[in-house]
Amino acid sequence: MIVEYGHFGDVVCLDTSCARNANSRPFVQFVGLNNHRQAVTFGAAFLYDDSVNSFKWLVRTFVEAMSGKKPKFVLSDQDATVVQAIHAVLPETSHCICAWQMYLIALKHLRHVVNEYDSFTGDFRNCIFGHEQEEDFIQAWDFMLEKHGLRHNAWLRWMFREKEKWAVAYGRNAFFIERNGTHLVELMSDRLRSYLGPDIDMLQFFKHFESVVNEQRYRELESTLDMGRQAPVLMANANIKVVPSYYILRRWTKDARILPVGESHSYPEDDNRKIVATRYKDLCRNIIKISARAAESDTAFEFAARQLDEVMQGVERILHFNSFEEAKGTCASDNELADADLDRNDFEGQGVDVLKGTTETENMVPNKDQLNHCDDQIPGVSGGLAVRPSPPETVLSVACGPSTYISSPSPTPSLEFTYSRLDW
Repeated sequence: MIVEYGHFGDVVCLDTSCARNANSRPFVQFVGLNNHRQAVTFGAAFLYDDSVNSFKWLVRTFVEAMSGKKPKFVLSDQDATVVQAIHAVLPETSHCICAWQMYLIALKHLRHVVNEYDSFTGDFRNCIFGHEQEEDFIQAWDFMLEKHGLRHNAWLRWMFREKEKWAVAYGRNAFFIERNGTHLVELMSDRLRSYLGPDIDMLQFFKHFESVVNEQRYRELESTLDMGRQAPVLMANANIKVVPSYYILRRWTKDARILPVGESHSYPEDDNRKIVATRYKDLCRNIIKISARAAESDTAFEFAARQLDEVMQGVERILHFNSFEEAKGTCASDNELADADLDRNDFEGQGVDVLKGTTETENMVPNKDQLNHCDDQIPGVSGGLAVRPSPPETVLSVACGPSTYISSPSPTPSLEFTYSRLDW
């Protein structure tokens, strides 16, 4: 869910259609649209009640769980409690009223008009979803009011005053989840609503909720596979190979999930946990991309597995070196630190070379034979390196020259890579 939000979290629909269920606690979802125009769940929560403070806590906790990234637009119904909470927690985020929910609520308020005029529902739907220009929308609205004698209807007058928050004609400079997208959100809520009854315990509900989320991911994989096998007919007939990037947002393309390492990293500096979570998210995205591509070929799979093993060894050595420095900085005196001083410029220069290609990586990661060629003390090494014997179970490997490494005689411990899935 965190990865999906990183790609498609520019617009979030706060679905509260299940929040006012008399038989259970309020249930709220954060939903968006992926690059296939499919509903994707970013998060969900049960609330103690439907008060303003509860919704404030919900929105604040959601943003914290997503490493502090705030959406650009939030869509919800017109409930004053929800709107107040959104404005309080996300003052810089634009708030819009979901047109589909507005349409359904309006039909309930105008039930007597729907029963009296058979054509009102069609005219009302066309007025909301059928016009993208402001002038066309206003003309259609006036025609509908005049035709059905609703010029002085209080509900419609309030609705027209808020038109810039829900009408498609006013969303050209913003982002609106169109009728089809909001309808998908409503269908997903219907599937969950049947498991919110008093006879269903929490464990059963979350099993069902997880199955719904897994179905979303499966449909997304199917759509991604189909997209890679075909191209639009118009592009084929016009001999167009690539659509210029300024004609379409990247989030709607098949490359929406592809983001090179280092292209866009905004690490918060105030909280170390947020820094770790953001780095984890960025690395997971690229490792998943590598896995998906490398699995298509035996040669690519073997190459990726070999490179990832080398990368993991390099990461372990860097982390071990950092912990060694911290331990020496805590326990040793200044004189002792001088004896074990390391030329950091040489080390950092080699660290940069690791990122440049495979050749530098192989030189950086020593093999077993190279590790056995070193003694505890190496006189005459450029950089003035003098190392004291390491305690048992300690492995220290530091590059200090063209072919010089330091290691304890103990065998190299096995490295284990652990992966944990973070879902919120």
